[in-house]
Amino acid sequence: MSLASLFSISTQGMQAQSTRLSAQANNIANLQSTGYRPQSVLLSAQAEGGVEARVTEKEPGEGNVQDDVLGIIESAASFALTADVFATGADLWNMLATVKR
Repeated sequence: MSLASLFSISTQGMQAQSTRLSAQANNIANLQSTGYRPQSVLLSAQAEGGVEARVTEKEPGEGNVQDDVLGIIESAASFALTADVFATGADLWNMLATVKR
């Protein structure tokens, strides 16, 4: 895997978790809103690496606040781990730039 791939895949992962986090926060904020359709985010692996996030709507009343709270915790942890991968790639890039001089 190249460093460019590492940056691309980790960026996609952070964007996917951000999308997931946003949908879950929306669900909690609109829990009592009449007619609100809770959102779900489907994550799928890409053949070339990375992940795609697709937002879908559930039927009104299908939301579950416990699942959304747990999802927020999972999304935040996944985002942080993926950010660590990105930072490690940046450290490797800096080390390579230093060695080439």
